[in-house]
Amino acid sequence: MGWGQSPTNGGFESETGTTITGWTDAGSGTESVGTNNARTGSNALSYVTTSSSNQDMRSTGNISVANNSYVHVIAWARGNNTSSRASVGTVMGSLNASATIATIGTTLTQCTYSGQNTQGSAQNAIVKLNSRSLTGGTSTTLFWDDVIMYTSSSATIDVTDPSAATSFTYGSITSSSIAFSWTNGSDAAT
Repeated sequence: MGWGQSPTNGGFESETGTTITGWTDAGSGTESVGTNNARTGSNALSYVTTSSSNQDMRSTGNISVANNSYVHVIAWARGNNTSSRASVGTVMGSLNASATIATIGTTLTQCTYSGQNTQGSAQNAIVKLNSRSLTGGTSTTLFWDDVIMYTSSSATIDVTDPSAATSFTYGSITSSSIAFSWTNGSDAAT
């Protein structure tokens, strides 16, 4: 599994006002920092649209995906009304794809996407956050938070929380160091 987390501002915590660092609006909506409806922390990306077709925000940071490897995108979204629809995806070389759009309403929803690079060489991938209204003309706001993208040789996205390390102890202590030891959890994320 390769990490090189992108986007670097997937939690939107360093943002204020309407400028979202590391993201560009590829749709016709209006983006700003939402100071409520965040999954974690204080901020979320707020995206307002009345369109019934995908309006997407795209990360400007990318990660390289080796040929035949997979890119995985995970993000959390919540809408402000029952017309809120969301999905995530990627632009990777000539691939511009997303998961199926889902009506999420006001429920905090984990959105995921996995895509394989079959283009013959390594490709740079960026994140797409797709927002839309169930019916055109109805204004909806989607709040996006905790966006990550990573590469893997596995087609299966890893959304399982890591297991905790155990048997944490400290050893010798000097004026400039402390020795620690522990037993890793049962997966690679600990």
